[in-house]
Amino acid sequence: MISLIMVISYMIITALVGVFMGKRKKDDSTKKFFVADKSLGVWLTGAMMFGEMIGGSSTVGSSATAFSLGLSAVWSNWGMAIGVLVFLFTVAKFYRRASHFGVMSVPEAFHFRFDERARIVVLIITLVVYGIIYSQQPVAAATLLEPILNIDKTILTWAMGFLFAYMALSGLKGVAGQNLLHSIVMFIGLFIVSIVVIIRAGGLADMRAALPAQFFDVSYPDIFTVLAQVSGSAISMLLSATVVGCCIGAKSLKVAKKGLTLSVIFVIPFALMPAIIGIAGRILLPEASSNNIIYTVAQLIHPAFAGIVAMSVLAAIIGPGILLALATSLTRDFYLIKNPDATQEQQMRFSKYAIIALAIITTAFGLNTTSILSQILGAFQIRSIAGIILIVGLTWKRTTNTGVFWSMLIGGIVAALWHFTENPLGWQPFYPATVISLIILIVLSFANKEKISADYQRYYDKIKDIPDDII
Repeated sequence: MISLIMVISYMIITALVGVFMGKRKKDDSTKKFFVADKSLGVWLTGAMMFGEMIGGSSTVGSSATAFSLGLSAVWSNWGMAIGVLVFLFTVAKFYRRASHFGVMSVPEAFHFRFDERARIVVLIITLVVYGIIYSQQPVAAATLLEPILNIDKTILTWAMGFLFAYMALSGLKGVAGQNLLHSIVMFIGLFIVSIVVIIRAGGLADMRAALPAQFFDVSYPDIFTVLAQVSGSAISMLLSATVVGCCIGAKSLKVAKKGLTLSVIFVIPFALMPAIIGIAGRILLPEASSNNIIYTVAQLIHPAFAGIVAMSVLAAIIGPGILLALATSLTRDFYLIKNPDATQEQQMRFSKYAIIALAIITTAFGLNTTSILSQILGAFQIRSIAGIILIVGLTWKRTTNTGVFWSMLIGGIVAALWHFTENPLGWQPFYPATVISLIILIVLSFANKEKISADYQRYYDKIKDIPDDII
């Protein structure tokens, strides 16, 4: 009963925060809805990014994976944190410059640097990857709530899918406000529970003695698998709609850098918390189901701790920013291309319909998946291919748009097929897809005899007059 009251109260408060922060006037623009009209400060920017990196699908999935495999589960979140830093040092300035030309989405940014073909490929990648990631969130919420509410998991999954869709309708600033609340609850809640659980399991020394060494080996099952997962998670952040939205939606590039760095600082220790709870669960409840071990362990200690965990994980799970990112891409990179004269009101209406439709499709997909964390890691590796090509395209002046298009298209297809066929030869998708895409890019770009391609020159001519002090 305690857990139920805490969960319901928290969900109501979250919805109210989103409504208050995201309240809009009738004449509000899509710029305010999608990128907060460049008004996000350091804390809202940091909270927005923290919310994506520590999604509930990662939190529940991390504890479940740690219950079975151990501490290596942290690399999902640590890889994303590394990726945010890579983003800041490589492409943050590019996205901020592009925003001065009205760019609001990742596919638009690729069109700005390359061409329409690159935009279409990245749109498809964005829809597939974010669809996979979001599909795990309602499932993760239902997994947590099932033992609390005693309601069928399928019904709960659909209920959560529609609830998150409603929250996404508050726009970027409303989502950022929700994430600020979530970040506080998540960090404090899971910190308290992880400390108590360690004590209950006898302390770290006793935990190490009670379990095989692999449970405390961050390179398990092998270094090549971990490197692929970390690289995929990190490089995929270069195309993260949330980190791009934070970069564009912040008051300045300086503010964006501070906020994003702040999110990294908090993610590093936080990622250990659900993993430690999962490992402790292996000792305290070795016969329990891994899927909701994070809640089961807390319930074993005291119902109040179960309530804290439920609130913390719900805080992680409630991530409407992903739905908003998908709707942004569909509106800017599909609807506006088909309807270039669409009014602000028509664009807003389409984006809201898109949020609802996407929630239905992705929730249905999530009900038919098994491992939450493996789906996320696979999705990141699919997206990472376009991230690698973007870095090359911004630094190698010989890069041609034709090379970019074919390398991203074929590399993305290889990564997706590798993931959905469950990693043939035991290789992670990142390795074959990266090698193939880079070979294609290099060969097709060298086919152009110019040392500085005409495609790169057109891009440079657009940005050369934008001074760094205004971005």
